[in-house]
Amino acid sequence: MAERKEREFPQSRVRSRGYGHPVSESNTDTSGLLHWVFLEDSSEESRQEPSGAQARGAEKALDLHNLSSFLESKLEDCVAESAGSSSLPMADPTNAGRIGPPEAILDILSNVGTLTVEPDRLGVASISNFSTIRANCCVFKGKWVYEVMLGSKGVMQLGWCTLSCRFSQEEGVGDTPDSYAYDGSRLRKWNVRTYKYGEAWLTGDVITCAIDLDEGGVEFFRNGHSMGVAFHGVKTGPGYAYFPAVSLSMVPGYKPLQEPKVVEVKQAQVLLQYLEKLVSLMVDDDRGKTSRDCFLEKFRTLLKEISGITWVFHSHTCPLPVLLCFFHRLLRAVRYYWDSFQPEDPGRFVLSNDAFLPIHMFWSDSRDASEYQRCGGLMSHLNRTLGSEVNRAQGLELKDDGKVVRADKKTTRDPGNGDYPCREMPSGNTLMELLDGLVVLYHSAAHKQLGKMWALQDNMRDFVLALQDTQKKLQNCPAELVAVKDDLSKAAKVFTNKVTELSRHMAWVIAVVYSQSKQRDVEWLLRVVLRTLEKASAYRQLFQYVPEFYIETCIHAFNALRNYFHPTQPFSSLPNADLLLQKYATFLVDHFADPRIVSNDLRDSIVQALALFTCHRDTLTVLENLPMSKRLSMIESLLAPYENRSWAHTNWILVRLWKGCGFANRFCHLPNLIPAKVLPTDFTFVSVQEPCPSQVFQSLLAKTLLDQEALSTRFLDTLMNQLNWSFSEFVGMMQE
Repeated sequence: MAERKEREFPQSRVRSRGYGHPVSESNTDTSGLLHWVFLEDSSEESRQEPSGAQARGAEKALDLHNLSSFLESKLEDCVAESAGSSSLPMADPTNAGRIGPPEAILDILSNVGTLTVEPDRLGVASISNFSTIRANCCVFKGKWVYEVMLGSKGVMQLGWCTLSCRFSQEEGVGDTPDSYAYDGSRLRKWNVRTYKYGEAWLTGDVITCAIDLDEGGVEFFRNGHSMGVAFHGVKTGPGYAYFPAVSLSMVPGYKPLQEPKVVEVKQAQVLLQYLEKLVSLMVDDDRGKTSRDCFLEKFRTLLKEISGITWVFHSHTCPLPVLLCFFHRLLRAVRYYWDSFQPEDPGRFVLSNDAFLPIHMFWSDSRDASEYQRCGGLMSHLNRTLGSEVNRAQGLELKDDGKVVRADKKTTRDPGNGDYPCREMPSGNTLMELLDGLVVLYHSAAHKQLGKMWALQDNMRDFVLALQDTQKKLQNCPAELVAVKDDLSKAAKVFTNKVTELSRHMAWVIAVVYSQSKQRDVEWLLRVVLRTLEKASAYRQLFQYVPEFYIETCIHAFNALRNYFHPTQPFSSLPNADLLLQKYATFLVDHFADPRIVSNDLRDSIVQALALFTCHRDTLTVLENLPMSKRLSMIESLLAPYENRSWAHTNWILVRLWKGCGFANRFCHLPNLIPAKVLPTDFTFVSVQEPCPSQVFQSLLAKTLLDQEALSTRFLDTLMNQLNWSFSEFVGMMQE
């Protein structure tokens, strides 16, 4: 760089227009610049071939008009030089031992099952039970190799097959006589029969599949390390040409399925040498993107991919375990910088413990209107119906001439006209955008991974029950049934090994996924969402701008704290757990019948969450301790006619408020599913929740029905209509 500053054309002689394209100030500067970039560093051989006068004439002749021809001639020289150089590896013109196009890609016409193939035909993902695909080339002699980079660690069989192999959704590579495969998920090699082989593979591993048709062997490598020869005696000769699954790689002694593009690489090197000189002369008048802007741009792209709003399938989408880890790391970073930024304006900004998202983030033009569904419907509909209210909330006024001006402060803050609350700014714009992205990240990925880890408990419980049942059968098995005892012993050993494996996995999950710090992260996000919804609800009809996933995230985060982390990290161990329960109960009571939420599915989700809240004594007590206005609003909404909401969930809540107070009530089983003593069948899977009736809500409901005659009439009319429909359906079923 120091040498370039001493050249004839320093950066001060070059100015920039637009996005940093240098524009010379004179023809002399242009000629000198072209000479320095394209001619001065040419090789000695190139400059000595013509005479000195001819070289100077060529250099003087180079200008912007013939620059394109000059570059084309340089690229043609690379082709000629590569053809005449003996030191460069060139493709074998006969390409002995290989059949197919020069470029090895996947043959989409050979697939069996349902597959998603990327546009370059080098990436593939299965979306059916068992799918198979091969490449567009095959080999019949010599040593050949190809590579596969794994996008997941699931069950796959990679290897070689012939054209005569016939696959199905039950049989793949290695399940037919003339195909050979390796499965790193099950640690097996396959050629009709299966044997233990290889190492366990992980996401991101590079698996190399090598075939030696001279010696008749197949070998597999994991990340460059040989796992040994898998098969000997591979059939060769007429009719035996082996297809790979995907391509490309190089192993010493083996040929890749696709020759390296030597000429293209050398041409690229020439162009990059010219570009390297030009970069040092680029002068950009505009400031480039900061690291913050770059991160936000990448973060937005990631959120679009994982949330599915791009309508494009990505076979290499980031795995859920990685996204869960990223969620926790990003959340800690956001909290740190949120607290660090607060002293910049203590009068407006709040600490992370009080963080929330202001409602103006949801009607802002910076958010793509088509990205997420809103509580009130489509964004275009909301802008058309609530545009004037948005202006009022921002203190703006639309004049008759179309100009938007700041409204008179006396009229906009008159306490008698029921105006909107003052706008708040809890932190910087980028931090609020990151916080909004955290909510999307949890809703789209993190919660799904937490649920998958929680399913591990059910899986482990099933194996434990199976082991206990097998051990019990083994103890009761007569001694003369030797074969049966042997089978039971083998089954018990298999179950023991599986329980041991799952126990170790569960120990890791408890220590890493369901730790106390991770629980506090989800709790903090739940408090942020609850605070956001509470403040947005104060804006009355403008609450409809809130995206639906905020309400779904609120429900999911609470369920994770109550079910996924429990009992490893009990919900009661959270700081101010009682206050959190009260906030969540208030949210459910306020919004389960909220007319501002137009989606029936979303309203059903809130009603289901409220129904679960009435199943347990501790949460029901929280509902009973809510202010009288909240309890009365809840009862009136439950008694209202079934309009645009699920009547089944509403009735179930009303039943739960009474269940347990009747005569001869059954606490554990439905009356028609009581297990008889003579039947060893376990009926726990159909057991109903233990009842916890509420005297508080029973009294309040009775008082409401007595005080409000019109409401009582509509409720009884709806109830009788529903009962009539139920009996009609029942009679019809019995007649059939």
